[in-house]
Amino acid sequence: MTTISITSSPGATAACSLRPRPATRTARPITASPGKALDTGASGSLWSGVGLRDGRLLLVGMSGRVLLGEHWQALDSGSHEAITAVAQLSDGRVALVGNGGLVALSDSSLERFTVAQREDRLSLSSLAPRAYGHLLLFGTQGVIAQ
Repeated sequence: MTTISITSSPGATAACSLRPRPATRTARPITASPGKALDTGASGSLWSGVGLRDGRLLLVGMSGRVLLGEHWQALDSGSHEAITAVAQLSDGRVALVGNGGLVALSDSSLERFTVAQREDRLSLSSLAPRAYGHLLLFGTQGVIAQ
């Protein structure tokens, strides 16, 4: 287990432990008409998504759900926390944030996510990629530079 530190202001640090977890995949076809909801085969809410550079969609939501189009492959995020936001980094990896202080980062193939849980477990609502793989995290403590 690896520990990283996220500093939000001078002297304030929140430690996160990283636990690698393998991904699993299940194919589901896209079935939707314009203006209709996509049939992803997922139960529960999907709260965010991102169009990847290769043209596929990546959707995230409740219970750690991550779905990769175009056949809606279910990926293992490594967490059961609700995922509230997703962004693709300049190197092609994907970052996720969510409830309970969830921060996760994929490998370049999207087959494995490394999960970090903020020690304070405060929820995160959004993120924005910065240069060199760094992130801005948004949540109940405001904007946190990583």
